[in-house]
Amino acid sequence: SAASDVYKRQVDFLPRITVGHLLNSTAGLPHGWLSVRDAGSEPPGCYPGYPAVAVFPPGDVFEYSNHSFGLLQEVVEVATGQDFDGALQSLLFGPLGLRSGGARVDSARLDSYAVRHDASGEAMAHPELAPEGGLGLYASAEDLLRFGMDRARSIDSATYVTDGPSAGWFQLGWWSTSGRRISNGSVEGANAHLTILPGDELVIVALTNMTSSLADEVADRVLDSLVPGSAAAGAASRSEYVRRFRTPYEPSPEWSGTWRGILGTPCGETTVELTLGEVASLAIAGAPSELLENVSLNEGSELRGSTVSRIPGLTPAGAGPHPIRLVLRL
Repeated sequence: SAASDVYKRQVDFLPRITVGHLLNSTAGLPHGWLSVRDAGSEPPGCYPGYPAVAVFPPGDVFEYSNHSFGLLQEVVEVATGQDFDGALQSLLFGPLGLRSGGARVDSARLDSYAVRHDASGEAMAHPELAPEGGLGLYASAEDLLRFGMDRARSIDSATYVTDGPSAGWFQLGWWSTSGRRISNGSVEGANAHLTILPGDELVIVALTNMTSSLADEVADRVLDSLVPGSAAAGAASRSEYVRRFRTPYEPSPEWSGTWRGILGTPCGETTVELTLGEVASLAIAGAPSELLENVSLNEGSELRGSTVSRIPGLTPAGAGPHPIRLVLRL
């Protein structure tokens, strides 16, 4: 079956994944996360047991992946004999004097947390976010600045010279562009950005409590006011990134047509049909086709796109459509 074939590949792929692959997002793992609204509950269905599956040979494809950092979290726990939050407190937060940091929601500190807001401005509860190593950390702006200053003084730029598909763009957990090291991210109701310029020991922190990309925009404007010309350099770097990794989709003879196959998951199998022509569309389990958005076909023959749909057997019963990201390699 297709599902069993997927797991047979794990026998070959998983032993070849290194810590370096995980840090550089080249381990072949997809991007994703699980958001649990109530810290004491689990969502229905089999999704909570769904593992991160290595879908590409390690070292072949650059795909930013929260699951990679989730596995690194487990490495830390095994190596230290502590849970992830305890290891962070003893090895990082404590020595740096970070008093607000944590890897999960602290019910004793809820009054000190900024209230999250969705895109419409409605207040949101604080969810538990998993994997914690990929997106579940909490900290104040002051503590994040203190962490950034420690990194700005200790990062050796030579450390970031690596081979492989992420070289020059993303190394050891940091986006690397125009002399900057950037760590940023968004979840529903929050957006965070940390920029450091190691040689100048300059650190910029921007946090917002809303669903947006505003923190990234604020950080870019602040940096450009302090280092004139940095906005233009950053824009040029982003354009080169898009050219290399996210080339806008155009019909290609080797890809055009209708592709049919089986989507295998631990919860079962279902049919999938991908049609590529002037536009790209995806049909799951015989449902009407949905247009793929943000479709790219890069120089490495990697097709990416996203849609909103359901995967029978994997999506919890009663749950509505949810975002699905597609990454294929010819």
